[in-house]
Amino acid sequence: MLSYLFGTLVVLKHLWPRMRSHRLLYAVGDQTVFEWMYAHTAHAIVHGANPFVTRAMNTPDGVNLLANTSMLAFGVLLAPVTLLFGAPVTFAVAQGACLGATASAWYWLWSRHLVSSRLAAWVGGAVCGFAPAMIAQANGHTNMTAQFVLPFLVWGSLRLARSARPTRDGALLGLGIVVQFFVGPELLLDTALALGLFVAVYALNEPGVGRQWRGLATGLSVAAGVAFVLLAYPMYVQFFGHQSYRGISIAAWPGNDLTKLVTPSADTVAGDRTKALRFAMNAVEQNANFGWPLAIGVTTIAVALWRNRLVRTAWICALAFVWCSLGSPVTIHRHETSVSTPWRLLREVPLLDSLLPGRLAMIAVPFIALVLAVAVDAAVAQWRSSATNRDRLGPGAMLLGVALALAPLAPTPLVVAQRPAVPTFIADGTWKRYVGDGRGLVFVPPATPERTEPMAWQSAALMGFSMPGGYFLGPVGPERIGKWPFNDRPTATLRFDVGYHDKSVDVTPEARQAAADDLRLWRADAVVLPDGQQNHDKLLAVVTDLLGPGRRVDDVWLWDVRALTTGP
Repeated sequence: MLSYLFGTLVVLKHLWPRMRSHRLLYAVGDQTVFEWMYAHTAHAIVHGANPFVTRAMNTPDGVNLLANTSMLAFGVLLAPVTLLFGAPVTFAVAQGACLGATASAWYWLWSRHLVSSRLAAWVGGAVCGFAPAMIAQANGHTNMTAQFVLPFLVWGSLRLARSARPTRDGALLGLGIVVQFFVGPELLLDTALALGLFVAVYALNEPGVGRQWRGLATGLSVAAGVAFVLLAYPMYVQFFGHQSYRGISIAAWPGNDLTKLVTPSADTVAGDRTKALRFAMNAVEQNANFGWPLAIGVTTIAVALWRNRLVRTAWICALAFVWCSLGSPVTIHRHETSVSTPWRLLREVPLLDSLLPGRLAMIAVPFIALVLAVAVDAAVAQWRSSATNRDRLGPGAMLLGVALALAPLAPTPLVVAQRPAVPTFIADGTWKRYVGDGRGLVFVPPATPERTEPMAWQSAALMGFSMPGGYFLGPVGPERIGKWPFNDRPTATLRFDVGYHDKSVDVTPEARQAAADDLRLWRADAVVLPDGQQNHDKLLAVVTDLLGPGRRVDDVWLWDVRALTTGP
């Protein structure tokens, strides 16, 4: 759809012309993570490395990539782009493709299997692909905007109820599940929740639906079997493999503030960034910022078309997921109330304990799109069959109402900022003279979730060296809860305190011995302090006290520690 392509161009108009020199402003660390994942996948393809687990980051423990947002399907498909043009280009291409492809896929589902009007299908596709939550997530979370497989999973699941060949169709559905697993397992779980609730609610509203359970049960069993066989090993790695974890700490974050439901997103024409982010977790997680017009419009349509089972079911499902997205307890203007939602119980269920409650509002978007698409389709049909202009007042009012509800949600271009340049020492490949195969490079200061530049430099070098630290989820504590681990090795802590907190430290003989031990543990061949780092002069003095005088190489201070870390 050309209109969806135009919408994508509007959203990314500031990034696409400058994808190498600029990056998205409001999720710098997240964008760096996805670029790192794309670079790692390309490296794994070229060198035959393990795509599921790596020790290139957080050496020597490594990272379970399947337990993070690795997006292997994208990494494999776009590996030629990464190898030829770099991971930043891959990220920009993927981010744009997700929006347009998601809208087009939902348009296909609506137009082929739900509505007869192209306008209605277009409205449904546009809402799914360019909803405020989608645009907000496009600031950095590609895994949440890559929803173009979901309409086919929905169609493949629902058609099993009337399929003449449920075994074959179930096998095809299983293959689709495998694809979505490697695109984004979180959305796969969301889709399962949405379909489960939709089928249950619709069954209560459709007395004859019970006769269709046999085909549905057969097909879903086959789909589950196919998916299990193909995903048995990846799921084992994700849930039980090296550096796996049990639930994530951020799932305990509060849900959406009730105020957000009627506050326009910052990334829409009606949005005010200050007001929109006042009660938001951050600029990316504006998942429930629907605004007054859409909230009133969808509710009005649901009341007007309440006899339509499809509209009634979709509205109930949307309301249920939005309600759960408020978390427990419900907050209004950041003040906790005594009201709880079902999420209070659901958040303890395995798998669900890894979901952010605020993102449950995104599951409501396709249901809202369904209500709007059916309303537009009914209005268009009535308009066409009307004999007089007077008869067209009703459908005309319906179409105008939908337009007024959606107009304030039109997306605005995402904000970008200048990307810090990759040090010449890395960009020109000078590092290769100082780091052997399978060995490490230690950056000063280290990579952290707040400071991800070293990950971008490692991506530029296509994983040619390993490094300690990074931005990832890993097991922490005896309960192995998924958190962002902090590298607590003495030397890492020292570099962190000086570089990021401007602390003064005394370098003792014990600190020098700890530095030697840490560098051996990290299998480091060189320590590098790039120009332009925060508290550069203090860092230079500290590392010099630890390791002796360094030397200038290109635009970095370098300490060659191979004699220290590879000697007897």
